[in-house]
Amino acid sequence: MPLSVTLAEQRKDEAAQALFASSIKELIEQEREASSDSDGISTKEKKYLAGYVEAYLGVLSRAFEKNPSPQLVNEAFILGDLARSSNVQRALSASTARANITDPRLSKLVRQEQDLNQQIVFLTKFSKELAMQPANEQLPQIQAKMKADIEQLRKEAKQASHLIALDFPSYAELINPKPIALEKIQKTIKANETLVTWFIGTKSSYVWALNQKGTPLFKAVPIGQKEVRQNVTELRKALDPGVATIDAIPAFDFQLSSRMYDDLFKPVQSAFDGKDTLVVIPHDEIGQLPLGVLTTAPFQLKGQTGNLFANYKEAPWLIRQYAIVSAPSVTALSALRGLSEPKKDRLDFIGFGDPLFSVEQAKMEDRKQAIAEPAGSTQFASRGMPLRLRNSPKTTDVSSAEVSMLPRLPDTNDEILEISKVFNVKPERDIFLQKRANLQEVLKIDMSNRKVVMFSTHGLVPGELDGLSQPALALTNPEVQNLKGDGLLKVDTILTMKLDADWVVLSACNTAAGEGEGAEALSGLGRAFFFAGARAILVSSWPVDSEASRKLMTDLFKRYVQEKGTSKPRALQLASLRLLDEGVPDDQKASYTYSHPLFWGPFTMVGN
Repeated sequence: MPLSVTLAEQRKDEAAQALFASSIKELIEQEREASSDSDGISTKEKKYLAGYVEAYLGVLSRAFEKNPSPQLVNEAFILGDLARSSNVQRALSASTARANITDPRLSKLVRQEQDLNQQIVFLTKFSKELAMQPANEQLPQIQAKMKADIEQLRKEAKQASHLIALDFPSYAELINPKPIALEKIQKTIKANETLVTWFIGTKSSYVWALNQKGTPLFKAVPIGQKEVRQNVTELRKALDPGVATIDAIPAFDFQLSSRMYDDLFKPVQSAFDGKDTLVVIPHDEIGQLPLGVLTTAPFQLKGQTGNLFANYKEAPWLIRQYAIVSAPSVTALSALRGLSEPKKDRLDFIGFGDPLFSVEQAKMEDRKQAIAEPAGSTQFASRGMPLRLRNSPKTTDVSSAEVSMLPRLPDTNDEILEISKVFNVKPERDIFLQKRANLQEVLKIDMSNRKVVMFSTHGLVPGELDGLSQPALALTNPEVQNLKGDGLLKVDTILTMKLDADWVVLSACNTAAGEGEGAEALSGLGRAFFFAGARAILVSSWPVDSEASRKLMTDLFKRYVQEKGTSKPRALQLASLRLLDEGVPDDQKASYTYSHPLFWGPFTMVGN
């Protein structure tokens, strides 16, 4: 492989392509085997794979320019999806496969394989921890025994996997799917859609656009990973600014927004003609930005007249032209669109919101008094008008951070109640607010018979609270009801849930956040809910304004329920545009609008 990369860098494309073509099948099989291994692929291996794919795509793109054959673009497309393969895709594949188990023997083999892999994970982690201890505490004999045990467990797990693949090939393909050819994925694309996907390399990048029919487009993009990450970071400065007042919100960078559209979409925008929905499969840091906030042409803000941000309405936002839905990968999209029809007798809705995070908040609620925001919460104040962001307090400068520090979110109470009005709900059965919005209620309810599952609360990332090592949703503090526990719905618990939901809505702060530089954009929360059985999730990319979110969410579900035939992404598009064009705070004294993308742009629809 190093020789083929060297030949590609020297633009000796014919020789490089021959070497690449002879080794690509082996590369794909190695990646598939690593995907099913409990240890996965190391960071070093991932970087090597990405570098190899980038070089090969360069060769194929130059060949495609000379001869735009279906074979070349198909090979490039498979390569790109291989490189984008992620934990989200694997979670979706596992969820899809689990839903299709009906054979008792298959169920036994799957349980056996999963148990073996869990033992491997535990022993491997313990062995690494021992190896990091001082020399006199490393227990070499125990380490040697553990390594031998791990090898034996791996043999047994591979044997179970082999038996599954041999006797149940359809299940094996679901759990670890082969890269999907263009012809197959085109069959899943609807007539009104264009699928757009990227590969972001260190030096060069590539974009594909596919319609239901016709020859796909495949273009080189003259930007690399560093520039993409810098651009996303710059645009987010106006979207997640961390400022104290409305007047301090930075102006959105329309020039950069337009340049990003030109880089990412313009090379293939001819494929969008006659379409109204873009199915996007982001790569690298692109997924940290809801793409509807890009502008399709250069734009200069006119002088401010009237309410603040009113002049943002004139910008050529991408969301004006297209509804947008995201997917983690091509294979994940195919898996979701191939799911069997959900049960017909499911209940419409269940919602959890406005948890009580401290005994003091509970007492205030009991006394029906006005709720004062705890110190440390993030607020905007615009000419006397406070705005609450669903943002957990900054804990980097405090020695200890607990659930009781979280500010209450009273607007989420109204959000849940207003959305519930569009469904046929029974409050006692379907609406869980304040003290009832607790972890015990979540875990005892049969979630597999709900079409829409909604959590309207704080989303937390590892390290924000003491001992928090995984993403979580904050529910009512058990201390309020003299119970034990921390009240957090964490990823490991979500993974055990059984859902059959059309939507899981995470109306919280930053639930689409990546986990480290260049991490896939969908958080551990999103992965967990997909694994649990969600067909689509709605996540946010920065702390949302509580009142604006309530207005958007209510409008979104009214449209989806009352306007029959409206797709999820179309409903989100229309609700976002209404907030952009007409949205203002309830307080008539407020002198700003919701036309800034900070208010209308945070939510992304992911899935089917």
